[in-house]
Amino acid sequence: MNEVAEQKGRGRQLQSKVNTTSPSSSSSGSERQDNSSDSGTVLKRRRIEEDDCPIERIKQKAKDSNKHEEKKYKMTIRYTNKTIESNNNMANQIWNLILRQIMKGLELQLVGRNLYDPKNKVSLPQYGLELWPGYITSIRQHQENVLLCCEMSHKVMRTETILDIIRRYQKENSEHWQDNFKREIIGSIVLTNYNNKTYRVDDVDFKSKPCDTFKFKDREISYQDYYGMRYKLHIRDIKQPMLVSNPKARRVLSQEKIKFSDHHYFQTSSDCVDWTNAMRSKEMYQNINLTRWAIVYPKKFYDVTINFLNSLQNVAKGMNYSVGKPKHFDIYDDRPKSYIEKLMRINQDDPRLVAVIVPNNAADRYSAIKRVTCVDAAVPTQVIVARTLTKPKGLMTIATKVMIQINCKLGGAPWMIDFPISGVMAIGFDISHDPTNRSKSYGAFVATMDLKKNVKFFSSVSEHKKGEASGTIANHFIGALKAFKLEHKALPERIIFYRDGVDEGQNYSVIEDEVEHLKKMLKDIYDKFGNGKKPKFTFIVVTKKLNTRIFLNKNSKYENPEPGTVVDSVITLPNRFEFFLVSQSVRQGTVAPTNYNIIHHDVQDNDLTPDRLQILTYKYTHLYYNWSGTTRVPAVVQYAHKLADLAAKSLQRIPNLGLNDKLYYL
Repeated sequence: MNEVAEQKGRGRQLQSKVNTTSPSSSSSGSERQDNSSDSGTVLKRRRIEEDDCPIERIKQKAKDSNKHEEKKYKMTIRYTNKTIESNNNMANQIWNLILRQIMKGLELQLVGRNLYDPKNKVSLPQYGLELWPGYITSIRQHQENVLLCCEMSHKVMRTETILDIIRRYQKENSEHWQDNFKREIIGSIVLTNYNNKTYRVDDVDFKSKPCDTFKFKDREISYQDYYGMRYKLHIRDIKQPMLVSNPKARRVLSQEKIKFSDHHYFQTSSDCVDWTNAMRSKEMYQNINLTRWAIVYPKKFYDVTINFLNSLQNVAKGMNYSVGKPKHFDIYDDRPKSYIEKLMRINQDDPRLVAVIVPNNAADRYSAIKRVTCVDAAVPTQVIVARTLTKPKGLMTIATKVMIQINCKLGGAPWMIDFPISGVMAIGFDISHDPTNRSKSYGAFVATMDLKKNVKFFSSVSEHKKGEASGTIANHFIGALKAFKLEHKALPERIIFYRDGVDEGQNYSVIEDEVEHLKKMLKDIYDKFGNGKKPKFTFIVVTKKLNTRIFLNKNSKYENPEPGTVVDSVITLPNRFEFFLVSQSVRQGTVAPTNYNIIHHDVQDNDLTPDRLQILTYKYTHLYYNWSGTTRVPAVVQYAHKLADLAAKSLQRIPNLGLNDKLYYL
């Protein structure tokens, strides 16, 4: 698609008048003439009865603007025996369609989904902008009546064309001007005046020119000739590159191979993105053997505890995982105070992990256990409810899940997938509110340390205050960059920030505060420690709470779409660089997609195009180690959510910094 073109002539505007027939409120079938008329067109009303034949007498001749020949248009009205009540959704749709046609009759121009008035625009030439006034309208059934909502809206239009931007970058005389141009333009929305449509720029093809040809019907035609024939446009600069906008509405990403140890794989499919059964007979991808550990339990659960430890040993043999004998610590009752006293004694021995058997899910006891081990000390704990260990049939399944969690909390990884690029830090951030004090919140930050090279994470928590997110996130960011540089002797090549916990109305504050603050911070850090590298930064707002549902039309039957389904047009907003991703498979009900709104995206050397970013996002949904399957959001977002919940609902304080490199919150 060529964005920049010059209009040589104006196409003719088709004008036609068609007599309209509508049902009358009169009970008789007789035809009557209305007194109203429009330029000689008589409006008639008539009630259509069930026995009436289809009405086909309404005809109109007009000239086709392209072929300059007359055509006949015929309207056929049939009796459908269907009454639409005013509170029906279909009635709302009809009213809104009629209103939209009326608004177009006012010579308003459709931009995106709303209508604007270019004739009354306010020009700001000193800034290269125009301000178009417009309206956002909606007709809905309210409690008593059908009401029209009309809201004033303004659209800021950039008068600088894509060709102007290209020439500006060419004047820089930089060998990287094409990369700089791509970084600015990819992901932006452009408006083409010749057809009044908006397009998202997915790529820039510098190898293609307007003089290149493509197959049109049964012949080859150049883009230049096509625009002249179709839109009466003359393209002056035939050396300009072509913008690429992918018109696809849906595509399905390739399914991943799950990697275990010793080159063992499990191939997921569109029917199965769950590898729970495969885990039982495979050695985990990265094992950290369990040694120097302890187990605490009430005396009444001694037999249950012994059976569980035996099952844990059996599972460990099948997964080639080494489990040492734990130190046993029994307590006389299950009061929180009893657990606290015993755990404080155990912490003095600096164990690598403590397993704790509890009778039920009492929140006060769980909070007490986690505070002693995760705040006062830096000891990962595995809390197990005794009730789940009393069922012999499910004991091996429970032991398998506990084994996986223990390995993760020690720094191991049960599985992995192949990553196409190295040097990437993926970040998840979420906020959770303290249920006992709604004015208090905690923000959790989780980052990967280049999963192509090794499986390591960085986690941190801070108390979150409204309006101060940018500062707290920056502090987490600095800690993550230090950990990355310590691990790899260099800063990340690419940073992808998945931001959860953002309401719809907060998007602009996120752009202004967080993104700009983080960009400036990254520039300062890379200028000092990046060895000449520039940070490549992507900021994405993740939204899970959606009313949107996506269905696959398969043999005239609607089904849930396959995992890995991406939709990045049609239902997306024209002023956003966004996509929907279905990453899960559900057995009951409808699967819910997740929306990814890309607020900022640096592109250099074509390393991470929008399509590749979608693939990478889908890959990250396979790495949440609390579930052997895909999740709705990337793993780092799910980890951040889990950590924020732990801090806000159980700890109510900041965890020990000694746990920052472990997934202790699983």
